[in-house]
Amino acid sequence: MTLRTPGECGMAYGLRTITSYKSASPACGNDTDFLNDLNNFFGRFEALNSTPAEKEVPLQEETALCLASADVRRTLKRVKTSKAPGPDNIPGRVLRECADQLACVLTDIFNTSLSQAKVPTCFKAATIIPVPKKTHITSLNDYRPGLLPTGQNRSTEDAICSALHLSLTHLEEKNTHVRMLFLDFSSAFNTIIPQHLVGKLGLLGFSTPLCNWLLDFLTERPQSVRVGKNTSSVITLSTGSPQGCVLSPLLFTLMTHDCVPRSATNHIVKFADDTTVVGLIRDDNDLAYREEVEQLVRWCEGNNLILNADKTKEIIVDFRKIQPSHAPLLINNSAVEVVSSTKFLGVHITDDLTWSVNSASLVKKAQQRLHFLRRMKRAHLPPPILTTFYRSTVESILTSCISVWCGGCTAADWRNARRVVRTAEKIIGSSLPSVQDIASQRCVSRASNIIKDASHPHHMDFFHFCPPEEDSAVSGAEPPGGNAL
Repeated sequence: MTLRTPGECGMAYGLRTITSYKSASPACGNDTDFLNDLNNFFGRFEALNSTPAEKEVPLQEETALCLASADVRRTLKRVKTSKAPGPDNIPGRVLRECADQLACVLTDIFNTSLSQAKVPTCFKAATIIPVPKKTHITSLNDYRPGLLPTGQNRSTEDAICSALHLSLTHLEEKNTHVRMLFLDFSSAFNTIIPQHLVGKLGLLGFSTPLCNWLLDFLTERPQSVRVGKNTSSVITLSTGSPQGCVLSPLLFTLMTHDCVPRSATNHIVKFADDTTVVGLIRDDNDLAYREEVEQLVRWCEGNNLILNADKTKEIIVDFRKIQPSHAPLLINNSAVEVVSSTKFLGVHITDDLTWSVNSASLVKKAQQRLHFLRRMKRAHLPPPILTTFYRSTVESILTSCISVWCGGCTAADWRNARRVVRTAEKIIGSSLPSVQDIASQRCVSRASNIIKDASHPHHMDFFHFCPPEEDSAVSGAEPPGGNAL
């Protein structure tokens, strides 16, 4: 069988045909009435916003942000061609290949928008493609909005490592335990009130013209729901920030910048809308931790964030031989469920801080994808295509966040992972990188990036781990006969 349709989409279509792949997600109803109901459901938080959006008059010395055409051209040349186009259906390849021709035109449009603090309506329009959360749909809440938007990072590994490093360091001391609360917000991005957000941005030093531009961007946004060829009627929203937009996580992070712990024994780890409270408890005195959670609940109420107590989970890590009973934590008069394992940013965290549950989950997912690799082998696809498919769909799963958990894997965990790689090698007929080699490379790469980034929260930890005579090597100087790391 040949892949007759050209391009990446054609290859994806051919692979689905060869492997007989069918999505397990149920089909979504596409009648107009249903799509209208779904669109109104996704925009239900509009009723919670009673604060009108009002722009402020800039001071005389304040000037609007102005972009240079060279910066716009450089950004266009960095567009990833593999990404799906937005509602304008302009492929990323067009933007990248025509960067020189488009840069000046787009720069004029952007600078006009910034100077007038007006965002064209077509730039704010969002088309929602509903994605089922589960196999059996019982209500509108079983769909999540997948958006086609118009428009210094920290990784999930950094957030996970921060929570675990704090916990493990504390647990080395006598008579201590750790309580980790994994909060769940109901549609966090959709509940942002733009007027409140720009008020906080002003306190952070954002200029009035930029705040006015962001206010215009977040208000009067057209939104519709599309399934197949059918589209719902358009509603206009002035609450929330569109999911899928590159600005949304940044704006949410800025809005929650004042959500900080009140006690030195508590830490709040945030990654976009995922928030975890780490309580470092000594001598069974968890009063500061409980007060912290109560303060956080009040902060959420004042910032229009809705806590979902039913989906909020808590893990208690206690390695003492004699463990007292731990009183339940209450949020809005509901007891938070204490679990032995929960998923945090895609990684399974357990109350004994081992990684067998996480590695078993990754191995199971990787093994399921080997079925498609076998189907492709039977279709006589060449080894390079099989290797590419393995690296993108099997290896990527097997090595997800591997720098976080590779150091704590048991021999059995590594054995199971190696079994998946060996099976893939037999199918493809060529050798593949071992999981342990990939883990070593990822760890070295992450360590190198942390050492180079002085603003990283774990930057100084590398200096604490090294003897004084090795400081020059850690800081980047090349030692004789080896690399800096």
